[in-house]
Amino acid sequence: AAVSKIAIPTFDNQTFQYGLAETLTNSVVEQFLLDGRLKVVGEKEADLILRGKITQYLKETLSEVSMDLTEYRVRLEISVALIPTKDGKALWEKKVEEATTYTPTEGGEVQTESDAVRETGRKIAKDLVNLVMEGWER
Repeated sequence: AAVSKIAIPTFDNQTFQYGLAETLTNSVVEQFLLDGRLKVVGEKEADLILRGKITQYLKETLSEVSMDLTEYRVRLEISVALIPTKDGKALWEKKVEEATTYTPTEGGEVQTESDAVRETGRKIAKDLVNLVMEGWER
């Protein structure tokens, strides 16, 4: 039977960053919907379950651009497993890490920590779609 449905339960947040799990999980669901090759469903109907844990959230100061300008980087690390519902044995477990740099100023797409979190979440979500789909394209 072809694999066509994936469940993406809310990621487990092991960091102190409030609301991170929801933001990231929503990004991942959104990317799978955009990709369109797998249908996102509840766990009971799914062929595959993508389980994730957010293992690290880092906000680093990169450099002081000038007196009143500082460049920051937000880094997220997650560990994910892709689990077929028929036997519950993970096909793979991987660590995925992405980062986004921002300078709080006027102009530019990413200006705040929460912008950077969203952007980093999007990058991770794209990585996850690629990782999951790679396994089924062959």
